This record gives sequence, C-alpha cells and structure tokens, in this order.
Amino acid sequence: MILHWTRLPAIIALFLIVAVCAMEAAEAKQTLVEVWCGASDDVFTAGLRDALENAFNSSADFSLSFGKKPDTLIVLIPEGVKWNRVGKKTQVFYTVKFLSVDNKLIEVTTGSCWDDKLAKCAAKIVKNARVAVRKNQN
Repeated sequence: MILHWTRLPAIIALFLIVAVCAMEAAEAKQTLVEVWCGASDDVFTAGLRDALENAFNSSADFSLSFGKKPDTLIVLIPEGVKWNRVGKKTQVFYTVKFLSVDNKLIEVTTGSCWDDKLAKCAAKIVKNARVAVRKNQN
C-alpha cells in the first residue's frame, strides 16, 4: 500500500485533534473528595453533610470517594453546625476544614445560610474546595 502524500495533511490534523483531546482529558481530572463529620450528628449537621455530598457528586471537578486514597481532599465538618432560630426560620453557621489525606490542614472556611437553603452553603463550600485543591497542589 502506498501512502498518498495528499492524505498527509489530513492525517496530521487528525493526530493533532487526538493529542489536544487527550491533553484536555488529562487536565479535567477530578479530585477525589471525602466528606466527614466530627462528633455531632444533629439534623442540621447531617443536612449540611448530605447537601455537601450532593454538591460534590454533581460537580465536574470532584468525585466522591472513601478510604483516604492518595490525593483525596478531606472535607471535615469538625463540630456540629451552630444554629440560631430567627422567627420561623433557622440560620445555620458552619465551619469546614479542608485537609490533605495525611491530615495536613489546607484551609478553613466559615459561613451561614438558612436551614432550608443548605444547598447554598454547600455550593459555597465546593467553590472554596476548588481553591483549597489549588493551594494543596502548590
């Protein structure tokens, strides 16, 4: 079989497309994440934990994991969340620590949201987790 030189530009273009796609796939690697709770397991802490797991699970940047695999980001709610009743609503205050798999503290984030909007807290924590991952890589 003889290679026709007229096909060479098409072959090179195809090779470049495959190479670019492979590089983008390598850059799009998801970070493994585990969500842990400390001592408290009250309804608001459990609700935030569930909202966090859902948020990380639906994120393109993270993949839920277990077993402290290498390069896993540990997201720890070290104590139960604090809360304050305001009329008929409850405001939830959280502290979350981002740790490396070897328990090195990377970042601490705090915030608050209403108990019926825990997904809003979770979205902010996921955003801060992206920053923590970048810090941990440096």
